[in-house]
Amino acid sequence: MIRWNEPIEAVHEDGRVVPVTLKSSRNGYEVRPILEEERGPAVAIFQSDGTHKWNRTIYPPHRHVPWRIRNVAQAPETPIDEGKSVNELSGCYKGVIHEMTATIWLMTQGYQVFKNVCPSGPIDLIAIRDTEIIRIDVKTATLKRQADGVMRYNAAFLTQEQESIGVKMLLAHNGVILGWRDDVIDPSRSRRALEKEAGR
Repeated sequence: MIRWNEPIEAVHEDGRVVPVTLKSSRNGYEVRPILEEERGPAVAIFQSDGTHKWNRTIYPPHRHVPWRIRNVAQAPETPIDEGKSVNELSGCYKGVIHEMTATIWLMTQGYQVFKNVCPSGPIDLIAIRDTEIIRIDVKTATLKRQADGVMRYNAAFLTQEQESIGVKMLLAHNGVILGWRDDVIDPSRSRRALEKEAGR
């Protein structure tokens, strides 16, 4: 049934939808302006079930009218549960989401992206653009406060196997791509630099 005190729209059989305003009359409610037809706007009277009752303009009595009215769909009053943030998910879920996010990020830059079907291995994705081929390991970065009090991203290092085959690490955090590891994390904080500091 039509709720007359809420927004109403008119729907044509061909799929057109137009907003309408109502004017009370002794016969019901006139839908104005504007049910446009070839012969001009129609002022029609509709019943509470949304069907046409009668009109006094372009449609002769008893002629089929291709319009009906309905209430405009309203947003639900109860907020939609948006779920957890990516950071709140387990490591497995975070990894999957970040690989999907990385795939979209690379595709928007014109790469064709191919996924490793094995859940483990030195390469997650291969991205190709023209003659450029990138072997990619997608990793989740953590955000931690350092000894100097500054918040910085941290991430795992490439393994020796990955380094030997030219893998690049792409970092993501909370469902967002941060960029290539060396662009996000100071290259001086590489494994070799840290091992040198430790006297190894």
